[in-house]
Amino acid sequence: MELPVRLKQLGDILDLGISLGNAFGESMEDGVLSYSDAFNFATPLMKIAPAIDGGLDGLQEAWDADEADRELLKAYFKEKFDLPQDDIEQRIEEALVFVFSLIGYLKTWMG
Repeated sequence: MELPVRLKQLGDILDLGISLGNAFGESMEDGVLSYSDAFNFATPLMKIAPAIDGGLDGLQEAWDADEADRELLKAYFKEKFDLPQDDIEQRIEEALVFVFSLIGYLKTWMG
């Protein structure tokens, strides 16, 4: 799934978080974080620069996102985020849904 251009910077931030989460999840599957797990973090390292470069724009994109955009972002996250620890994955996905819902409520309340 690709995000539309209007959500690119926010997508870069989500990609970094997803990549780090997946790397930690994979690394902790055996219950121990060791040197051999370092290779799991190669992809997240490559995603740092785009996330930082567009960080403020990404926050603005999150604020400007309408309900359809927020649903698209939730689906994007759920598709790409995959931890071996299903219970932790579910909690993180629920937290993301809460954050996007909170943004929607704040926008409604603030006008």
